[in-house]
Formats: sequence, C-alpha cells, structure tokens
Amino acid sequence: MNPFESNIEINTYIPKLDTVIEIWNECRGRKSDTFISGLPLEEQELLDHLKIIKKRKGCNGSVKELLGEDGTTSLIIQVQGNQKDYLKEYFINLGFNNIKLKG
Repeated sequence: MNPFESNIEINTYIPKLDTVIEIWNECRGRKSDTFISGLPLEEQELLDHLKIIKKRKGCNGSVKELLGEDGTTSLIIQVQGNQKDYLKEYFINLGFNNIKLKG
C-alpha cells in the first residue's frame, strides 16, 4: 500500500452505446407524433424521462413496446407533436451522443 496514492475512486461513467438512438416523426393528417427508439434504459427510467418531457413541453406521451422483425421487443417513447429538436437536445444533455434524426 502506497501512502501517497489516492484511494478515492472517481466516477467517470459514460454510457457506451452499441446502438444508435433514433428520433423520428410520423404525421397523420394535421396531427404528428414523435418517437424515440434505441435508448438503453429500463422502463421505469423511460417513464421518469417521459414525465419530465411532458411537463416541460406541455404535451402527452407514453412508453410502448415495439416488436422487431427478429421477434425481439424494445421500448420506445411516443410524444405528441413535433418535438424532434427538443428531444435531441434533451438526450444530448443527458450524455447520449449517438443520436440520429430521421424523417
């Protein structure tokens, strides 16, 4: 044991993403919805983020399961309105860098 060595561990956790977070818009007539997929978070964490987004933007939204082509399910966030730019900034501020805007 070296007495000059610091025993304090620094928390430098940066989420490593294998997948790309995708944000896209779908329009149905005059109404549009914004979807986010690829977030490596649990359902409760997604619900907490959704609650913050809904309160700040004054819109409605939900967390849904998306069935993939290979039979796997993933969770996506659905928010009413065109919120792509806000959601991109929101998740960049949280530390997610692999964000791709579609559509």
